[in-house]
Amino acid sequence: MQTETIVNLFIPFTVMMIMFAMGLTLRIRDFTLMMRAPKAVLVGCMSQLILLPTLGFIFAYWLAATPEQAIGLVLVASCPGGPSSNLMTKLAGGDVALSVSLTAISGVVTMLSIPLISALSTHTFAAHLPGLSMPILETALRLLLMMGLPLLLGMRLLNARAKLASRLEPIMVRMSTSLMVILIIGAVVKSRHELAQYGWARLCRLCSLI
Repeated sequence: MQTETIVNLFIPFTVMMIMFAMGLTLRIRDFTLMMRAPKAVLVGCMSQLILLPTLGFIFAYWLAATPEQAIGLVLVASCPGGPSSNLMTKLAGGDVALSVSLTAISGVVTMLSIPLISALSTHTFAAHLPGLSMPILETALRLLLMMGLPLLLGMRLLNARAKLASRLEPIMVRMSTSLMVILIIGAVVKSRHELAQYGWARLCRLCSLI
């Protein structure tokens, strides 16, 4: 099996494992209690959808060595918090329901905002490059299958078999954490040459600004 095929299978599997583990800790009332204090949701959404892309443009302008790097930096800053942020919230003892809600809301909004930000960043940093496009319907269905369905299955198991879910939850969290660590290490190893090259280019860019 080719490396690209393994990666394309491993990443969705890891995301689904994380979301299922999060579902084992959540009940419907967790979301209803959270909505009684919408300030946290508003602050979280504004930070992810407005503040981070703005910071992405600022850092891209000052630090990126090439137009491609600038556009990439803006797009990374514009991406919403995903399942990994939910897992980190769980491990840190935070509000998992709030984290999952922010992931869901920002995931829906960014299906529209990322193409717009992509076009704006391309026009800003590389007007000669073609704009990027994203299949909105396909992306929405993929998010539903990889994130929404496993989350609902975990919540359903917690509601139907609470004792089983409580025994399974720490095992799933450990497995999800291990898979995420493997995924990060694999990505760094695979892109080590590009990362080293970009690090050197960014250092030169910083030195030129001093």
